[in-house]
Amino acid sequence: MHPESVVIYERVLKGEYWPRQYVGTPTTINRSIEILRFLFFEKLKLCDYQSARAALNRDFVVKYRLFQVIKGIPKPPELLPDEYDHVLWLLFPEHRKGRYALVLKVYSEVLSGKRNRFPRLYFSDPAEGKYRADVCFRHLCRRVLHMSGDRIAWEFSHSEGIHLLAKYKLRIILNTVYFSLSELIYSVYPQLYPKLMQYQKERDHRIAKERRERY
Repeated sequence: MHPESVVIYERVLKGEYWPRQYVGTPTTINRSIEILRFLFFEKLKLCDYQSARAALNRDFVVKYRLFQVIKGIPKPPELLPDEYDHVLWLLFPEHRKGRYALVLKVYSEVLSGKRNRFPRLYFSDPAEGKYRADVCFRHLCRRVLHMSGDRIAWEFSHSEGIHLLAKYKLRIILNTVYFSLSELIYSVYPQLYPKLMQYQKERDHRIAKERRERY
């Protein structure tokens, strides 16, 4: 015996309209899960994550009249419009991506050009903005540029560090999370901050000496 939600869904597949607010709200997610389980596991026999993920796209959503069903399922900003992983996570929770993996997904897509930019207000979010900025910056330093600690301190001890952030699509974090390169290093790599200050002091002395010799 199928639950009421599945009975109604089968009627919808035959052309009926969804009852008002029956699915698609934050409080009706359990009904959505019942419907999705029926569709994937019973009706279509898509019982493993990879098969379900390969099948689930916009055309699939249209064909099986799922827009209203998935409307109330929270979608992380890291997912693109044509990605429905958040729907499958309800059926296959073991494949749910953590916040760290989602941030790296977005940054990798920005670097590769798959995305034109980060999601709107991505680094301005009061709860997640700083965490996202720090993850991206660490990934840039360690995984993309393969910098040692000393080199990180050196590269971001002067204004060229801003150009480096811009080149790798992270200039935005100085506009939204941090006010300066020094503050960025102090927050993300506090152990490197004394070295950065040393490099800044040495540079200031060198510039002052060059000015004295010039005039």
